[in-house]
Amino acid sequence: MNTKAIDESVMRRPSFRVMDKLQRHVNAELLRVAKEKERELQAMIGSLIAE
Repeated sequence: MNTKAIDESVMRRPSFRVMDKLQRHVNAELLRVAKEKERELQAMIGSLIAE
């Protein structure tokens, strides 16, 4: 087995901490986008009801 290739493979793999932080950022962005879409839909529904 090539130990150098194994070492490089381990080095390329992101740590759990990095992945956890990235996942929290992704979740926060998804939540932000969902809330923005919800506000847009509520505004559209409100304008339709007002007609």
